[in-house]
Amino acid sequence: MRLFPLSIRRYGVQFVGVGSLKFAADVLGFAGPLLLNRLVAFIEDAGEDVKWGYLYAALLTASAAAAALCNVHFNLLVSELNLKVRASVVSAVYRFALLEAFALGTFWIFILAFFTDTPWTCPAPTSAAATAPARSSTS
Repeated sequence: MRLFPLSIRRYGVQFVGVGSLKFAADVLGFAGPLLLNRLVAFIEDAGEDVKWGYLYAALLTASAAAAALCNVHFNLLVSELNLKVRASVVSAVYRFALLEAFALGTFWIFILAFFTDTPWTCPAPTSAAATAPARSSTS
């Protein structure tokens, strides 16, 4: 089994959705300087109607806010998708290693390697006597 075609088939639609969100954020970010140019041109031209200035300012604010929201959602969805892909790759590698260990009859080596690679921690002492500092017997 090839991992890349399986990943494209499994996560391709989500990648396209996340990519379209990033495209929308980039387009809205590109609209900001254009609208700012129109707003500055409006301020320099005293003969234009005031409603155009309000429209340019409102569109500039809306595009900046929408671009920020798209970027935040893009970052969240990319992180989630990264976690999903990483988990599926690690799961596939472990599944492959487990099947190979069964096929070769060396399953016990796989278990030993798995458990010796896992860090073990010692439990903390629970009694007060074990944690109390030693006292000297001088009077």
